[in-house]
Amino acid sequence: MKQKSYLLAITLILFSVVALGRQSGGTPATEQSKSRAQSSRAPRIPVILDGVPYQVGDLPTTERPRFYVLTRKDQRKGVMHAFSSQESADAFMRYTMDQDTKGNSSAQIVPLATCQNTSLFTIFNTARGGGNPDNLLMYNGDPFLGPAPPLYTNLDFGGWNNTISYVAAACNGFPTAIYSCRNFEMNKTVACQDPDRYLIQPGMIIPDLTTVGFNNRTSSAKFGF
Repeated sequence: MKQKSYLLAITLILFSVVALGRQSGGTPATEQSKSRAQSSRAPRIPVILDGVPYQVGDLPTTERPRFYVLTRKDQRKGVMHAFSSQESADAFMRYTMDQDTKGNSSAQIVPLATCQNTSLFTIFNTARGGGNPDNLLMYNGDPFLGPAPPLYTNLDFGGWNNTISYVAAACNGFPTAIYSCRNFEMNKTVACQDPDRYLIQPGMIIPDLTTVGFNNRTSSAKFGF
């Protein structure tokens, strides 16, 4: 009799726990993880996606890669462009650069007056605003003269992977491209769960990548398209 009472008590307790979980609307861990990932990708400024403007919080989420383009003109307006295809994103950046350089983008001519960062180095920093003493540099010039490489297939060194909050793109005629996955991967795989690319106009400074939805997400970087 005591054994039956004991089993009945355990059954009632388990039933109460399950019922409480349902009432509280508990979210499975996988859904919570997915929600956090989507939140980290959400820009805090309006986005023009494939020509359609979206206000903050209205941008549709996606499991597919997106190609963001950051330009000084958009920065002044407080907006950013995004595209579903790399071809469209590249074409938009080329058009923007061509307008800024008066048709000389093919010759890699960038007037210093148009650059916020006049250095030939792209500068990465782990602090918003670039305040940390250590910078990671990327340089596209003579490899015998430059103290930094022209690309990073991964950032698995020195604590740089998924820690970058500030970017000052080099004023060298090439856009700086930063990727959320290693090896510039843009296909969703087990090792690449959130493939996005941000193409930054030469000479542009992004003081806080949180604004554009890319804080602590950079895993590879290079110059060009």
